[in-house]
Amino acid sequence: MLAKAKEFEATRDRAAERDPNFDFAEALFQIAIVLGSVSIVAASRPLVHLSGILAIAGTLLMINGYFCSCICRSSNVLASLAASSALPQ
Repeated sequence: MLAKAKEFEATRDRAAERDPNFDFAEALFQIAIVLGSVSIVAASRPLVHLSGILAIAGTLLMINGYFCSCICRSSNVLASLAASSALPQ
């Protein structure tokens, strides 16, 4: 039972590491949608391009959340090593 609890904790920790990527991606998608709508009303090509760039950035962050959580994990390991004085300062 303890092993199963540890497994669930590890799953929760991985999800917590990935969560900021999805939050930022969601925000970028929402801003891109609003800018796209405004660009239609204002007939502004630069706003359409900016909307597309933000949508691409949101897509990249979402992909990073799914596949590249190892980047966050390695930076957390380095931070914990520095905190425990294992690395020379």
